[in-house]
Amino acid sequence: MRTDATGVPSFEYGKFGVPLNTGIPPIPQDPNANTPVKKGDADVGSSYNPLTGVIQIVITNQKFRTIDGGPTKYTANTGLAGLNVRTYFNRPDPGQRSQNNASDITSDNSYILAGNNSCAPVPTLVSAVSRKVHGAAGTFDVSLVPEDQNGGIECRSGSAPGSYQVVMSFAAPVTFSSITTSAGSVASSSNVGNVVTVNLTGVPNAQVTTITLVGASAGGASADVSVPLKVLIADTNGDRFVDSADISQTKSQSGQPVSGEEGSDNFREDINADGFLDSADISAVKSKSGTALP
Repeated sequence: MRTDATGVPSFEYGKFGVPLNTGIPPIPQDPNANTPVKKGDADVGSSYNPLTGVIQIVITNQKFRTIDGGPTKYTANTGLAGLNVRTYFNRPDPGQRSQNNASDITSDNSYILAGNNSCAPVPTLVSAVSRKVHGAAGTFDVSLVPEDQNGGIECRSGSAPGSYQVVMSFAAPVTFSSITTSAGSVASSSNVGNVVTVNLTGVPNAQVTTITLVGASAGGASADVSVPLKVLIADTNGDRFVDSADISQTKSQSGQPVSGEEGSDNFREDINADGFLDSADISAVKSKSGTALP
């Protein structure tokens, strides 16, 4: 980094001249010995941050290759043997820049070239929900990742038992090679922006089904991303058992409007997801009494 008379920074790259002559007896020095010679401008840079002591400079690998070593150098996972970093803070620009008068210096091979894949973001799952439409009452989600206060347990059967929609949200757009499920089957899927939606059929009750995006990538290294779908129909209180407590809870909400608002979120008691809390839901809970998640 270099600043002009007004303090505006520019970012350059180059190469030091011939080494200093340390022979005995002294031999006249080459006037370019250890003098930096500019080869071009860096791609981008950030000014010196006095709070962190960091200056960031980005230079394309090819720019280094044209002045040092050709196409075989500056490849991923190799040491940067010809690169060291010297700091001349508050020192005059012209003239020699030896290691002796640098403020600090790194040794050759202090740096390993990571490569683009290492710098690219990894697929980071922010959240995953099980989503159902409850008729005219609206759409409500059970949070699977992170788990909600009910342990991420999906207690609804809906109008088509065994059919569930899992919506995964990522920190950045992702691609993947395939989708697998440990039970049931993938009916369809979509991938829009940061959101992957998976529609499942044949999902069994009283079981944890794992949905996996195989080879997910956000532009860098790929990894499998899995989401657990814990289904226990009628477990309205999320304690992993269907019993009298769930029956009583569903009865207490009968006749109330279906809601997802905090403090009145009773959509879990709408077992058949028809948008009404009524005797049909109470009967559904009673029919599942005695079931449990392993």
